[in-house]
Amino acid sequence: MKTMIREIPNGTKAILMIHGILGRPGHFTPFMDSIPEDFSVYNILLDGHGGSAKDFSRSSMKKWRMQALTWAKKLTEQYETVVIAGHSMGCLFAIEAAALYPQQIKAIFLLAPALRIRLTFSAVWGSIKTALGVSADHDPVMRAKLDACGVVLPSNPLQYLSWLPRFAELLMESAAVRKQAANLLVPSVVMLSKKDELVSPKSGSCFSSLATIRILPDSTHYYYPPADLKTIRNVLHEVCCSVSE
Repeated sequence: MKTMIREIPNGTKAILMIHGILGRPGHFTPFMDSIPEDFSVYNILLDGHGGSAKDFSRSSMKKWRMQALTWAKKLTEQYETVVIAGHSMGCLFAIEAAALYPQQIKAIFLLAPALRIRLTFSAVWGSIKTALGVSADHDPVMRAKLDACGVVLPSNPLQYLSWLPRFAELLMESAAVRKQAANLLVPSVVMLSKKDELVSPKSGSCFSSLATIRILPDSTHYYYPPADLKTIRNVLHEVCCSVSE
């Protein structure tokens, strides 16, 4: 598992893709072919992801933010047009980058931005089943959650306790970024899942009236049924095309 890069020789447009906490670049795979062919793609793997549970626990929000913002700065210096797409925690970094480089970043595409985090029963129950190794073969929602995970799950459930500092950092980062979201000048498209078990659809209220808010009626945090998946793909394509005009 590694950062996925598609560079267009002499290209002028690029998209930076930032996954969420415990996620991986592969989360964006179902949307990749909706990105226009003249865009260079930088689908990054955040520090501590792609390896063991211990690797994840030893990383930090500070490292993830710095990594994402360093990539954003690099691309704004290399390309005339930059779009950032994020999922969950990755959206927080996209918002921060847009606040830092409002002229160079032309649009941000935010999928389930983790601005108002909630913990539903389904999220707790799903985590328990994951920790106990319950099969997800007949549960598409659970299967999508496991497929999206970019960290090798620990065999000892007690090891999950070492992850708590990282999630505490996420809550603090979420609170810190809300004000930036309300003051964004960069065109923003926000897609929220009505059945999201981790991010409240009320996260849309954190944005100014300049943002476009879309609700995915049948999706969860990780699972997108065919109709919603088609919507995501179409909207991402539209965002990329809008900055090319």
